[in-house]
Amino acid sequence: MKDLSDDPGGGVYMMSNRGVRKAHPDEFNRDDMVGAFGDVGFKLAVGGIGMSDYDARKSPFGWHIIKRLK
Repeated sequence: MKDLSDDPGGGVYMMSNRGVRKAHPDEFNRDDMVGAFGDVGFKLAVGGIGMSDYDARKSPFGWHIIKRLK
């Protein structure tokens, strides 16, 4: 990921769903991330991989490949 992405972050993000308390200080609330992450990420089974189509309303950053780790 680090070789093929222009993501300035570490490429691994923790998210909590709407109405769920953060379990870790580095965790993002779902509504604090671009819609593409939550729309795809929360539908995946653990270990699953998904891709968000480009939609400027949901993410100005292009498309995203997401793997759910936990």
